[in-house]
Amino acid sequence: MRREVINVIKRLAKRLSAIKKYVGFVLGEMLIERGEFQSAIAVEKEKLGVVVIRLSEDRLALTVKLIRLTTAPASHGNISGTPRGEYWREFSAAEVSEFIAEVDDDNEIHRGARPIVPGFLIAEALFNRFDCKKIRLRFRNFTAVGEKLFLTVDGERFFVDASERKVEGWILDY
Repeated sequence: MRREVINVIKRLAKRLSAIKKYVGFVLGEMLIERGEFQSAIAVEKEKLGVVVIRLSEDRLALTVKLIRLTTAPASHGNISGTPRGEYWREFSAAEVSEFIAEVDDDNEIHRGARPIVPGFLIAEALFNRFDCKKIRLRFRNFTAVGEKLFLTVDGERFFVDASERKVEGWILDY
């Protein structure tokens, strides 16, 4: 079941990447829901550099909030903060390259010397980690390839940290 959900997340990410109007936007929030859905894509809100899009297919629906990136992401050189939680994982350049090729993601922040990990790839990994029907993610900061990520779970809330908070999430339905 999890592999099937992961494949649907990738297909929905590919559908979103096909909307070239939003190249250069970054993922701010995401709601992932398992259930029964009709295949659809709809822009629910669009104003002032923010767009909310709902995508669905068979057994999965995603609602994403995209934000127009107006400046280049800050360098993720030396990490000086103390992360919280237990070591969870790192994303490799090969994982990012494979993912962006698979979903046709043209966003330049996922390329270069220190690429930023796509939010959909992080969401895929988190959804695979938690066996739930609904999960909400808020992306606080960019996650660079090679950053050691730490996971804290506190009831229905969880946090992904490195030197700073990266992702804040809620498990809404087990």
